[in-house]
Amino acid sequence: MVKKWISTVIILLFTFILTSCNTKTYVVSFDTDGGSLIEHQNIKENKKVIKPDDPIKDGFEFNLWTVDGKEYDFNKKVKESFVIKATWKKEETNNNNDNNDETTYIVTFLNEDDEVIKEVEVNEGEFINVPEYIAPDGYMHVGWDNDEFYDGVYADITTKVIIEIITFNVKFFDINDELIYEEEVKWGDKATFKDVPEEENKEFIGWYYYDDIFDIDEIVPYSMDLKAKYKNVMGDNYKLLTDDDFQPLGYNNLYKYIGSERYVVVPEKINGETVKSTEYMFANTNVISVSFETPENIKNTSYMFSYLKSDTLLLEFLDTLHVENMQGMFEGVNLYELDFTYFNTENVTNMNAMFRSSTIENFDLSLLNTKNVLNMESMFERFSGGDLILNKLDVSNVLNMKSLFEAADVYKIDVSNLNSKKVTDMSRMFFNNRAKVVNIKNLNTESVLNMRSMFRNTQAEFLSFVDTLDTSSVENMEYMFSEVKAKNINVSTFQTSNVVSMSSMFARTSITNIDLSTFDTSNVTNMSLMFYYASTKELDLSSFNTSNVEDMRSMFEGTSAKTLDLSTFDTSNVTNMSKMFYNSKAEDINISSFNTENVRNMEYMFSNSKVSELNVSNFDVTKVTRFNNMFSGITLDELDLSNFNNTGANLYISMFANSKINTLYFGNMGDRTSVNFNSMFSNAKIDTLYFEEFHLKANSTTSGMFRGANINIGYAHADLIDELNALYEDNIFITK
Repeated sequence: MVKKWISTVIILLFTFILTSCNTKTYVVSFDTDGGSLIEHQNIKENKKVIKPDDPIKDGFEFNLWTVDGKEYDFNKKVKESFVIKATWKKEETNNNNDNNDETTYIVTFLNEDDEVIKEVEVNEGEFINVPEYIAPDGYMHVGWDNDEFYDGVYADITTKVIIEIITFNVKFFDINDELIYEEEVKWGDKATFKDVPEEENKEFIGWYYYDDIFDIDEIVPYSMDLKAKYKNVMGDNYKLLTDDDFQPLGYNNLYKYIGSERYVVVPEKINGETVKSTEYMFANTNVISVSFETPENIKNTSYMFSYLKSDTLLLEFLDTLHVENMQGMFEGVNLYELDFTYFNTENVTNMNAMFRSSTIENFDLSLLNTKNVLNMESMFERFSGGDLILNKLDVSNVLNMKSLFEAADVYKIDVSNLNSKKVTDMSRMFFNNRAKVVNIKNLNTESVLNMRSMFRNTQAEFLSFVDTLDTSSVENMEYMFSEVKAKNINVSTFQTSNVVSMSSMFARTSITNIDLSTFDTSNVTNMSLMFYYASTKELDLSSFNTSNVEDMRSMFEGTSAKTLDLSTFDTSNVTNMSKMFYNSKAEDINISSFNTENVRNMEYMFSNSKVSELNVSNFDVTKVTRFNNMFSGITLDELDLSNFNNTGANLYISMFANSKINTLYFGNMGDRTSVNFNSMFSNAKIDTLYFEEFHLKANSTTSGMFRGANINIGYAHADLIDELNALYEDNIFITK
């Protein structure tokens, strides 16, 4: 019996807490009308009631559940507390088996106003299902005044509900978390404690329940621990500065503080001039706290505390309501903590370099009001210290985020869901960044034009959510992922139809697989160094439209891909192919579609590459002027340049130096003067070299042309043989 009483108390107390604390959780009770007990359900708003098993009632068959006399729909969403009532049908009985001698009794349940809640007819000695009772607001049901029915019914019983008023325990703590008062407050009443503990140089703000202030004149809604909070008040240690405390900087009516006081008030005027700017005023000083005598005049606090020597800076008395420019305000400071609780930035438009090169361990950036800021360039460049969590800031008017986190050394940067819808420049935003975690999920980039070096040399091993970036407006992706440490980055969602330059986009990247199949490169003009020493093992560029590309310099220099199928490349507008495959690891390079009619520079184009077979028979080199080192260090069975019309070139320096070629066919060089052949075949090993039209004419330089070479001439013009013999060196073999 005691256990049942305790169970009832617990259930009703829990019910009351749920319904009175505005948790948007509702209580749905089941009235079984004398049937077996069905436990109530606590249902969250807009959730559904779980249909219970049918109750049992002697002599009756369960019919259905109803609310207000209508069948209840268990698919309906709950929006309030209510009671569902069971309805019954009388069981048909066999009169021959009726026991007319059985004794029955009536158990009557009354509420606190002596009104009948329910009457239950029960056979002698049987147990009954006690009806669930919900107490009035402010009360809890604790039991029944006559609970004999718990032991079986042997007589008519009338029992009345017992309820008690609910009370809340309220504790008051001082600034040091010491308990100073405790009281029990009845439901619907207010706390009676009104004394406020005084603290020196502090002004009482209010009683706080966790992070929210509680109005002591309001009704107490639940038990709570309240803590007194204060704000500091300027004490006598603050000095109003005078003219003698300043020296002019020599421009824009600016003054530098030269005094020794550390708690200071900037006067309204210095040397008779109204102070409107505190630019550089306290740079490299030891001040701890600054206030303005007339804050309404101050519009500019740029570089105000730059490279502050003090390790403490208090901002609570610095009224910056009217300040518009905070560029470099805290540049180079070294602080353990910077509290922005009373720091007003609602009218600031410029936060350029605001925390550049500073070290701050503890701060809450969400306290900054950035709704009017236009410029955040270099705001945290070279910053170190606590995590940079910006996802709560309103940056809806910011236009520039260039170098925002460049070279920042923190553990985490979070700009997820940042509404940067107007930003056009995010170049170098994370360049050289040391953060281990970078969260850019749903960063708004819809207006960004420039992403040059945006993630260049970012140290984070994972760059998740790159695929959520909107790149539809971007024109510049130069160095975007150059030198990143992350091995997996998804760029398959990138829209690149407006991109003009992809120079060095993946240079020295650690990304092992790059899906570029969706890239629209139809407007790209510059692909120089695009995959420069990239670690990517496979490159499928079959979807690339290169019809407007002019510069392919070093495009695949040092790349790790073993195969480069460029058979779909349109190179008709390319002018520069220098170092295009220099040091490339590709053994198979398909350049059969190359149109080189406009190319002017091919120096180092295949130098030191691992290509095993090279067909350049389709090359038009009439406009090429530089062949320096074009095939130096290469190893091939055959290289046929017989179709090369080299009459326009004048630089052949080291063109085949250190190469190993079994058979080399050299094309028409024409009859020209002032050509540089220095080291052209130095240290080359060529089994058979065939010359067509090749003459060494006046003013040509041939220094070291065959130095260290091992070459057999298969065919050459007779005049050329004489010219070559004139250059003969001991380690070269020439035959007519």
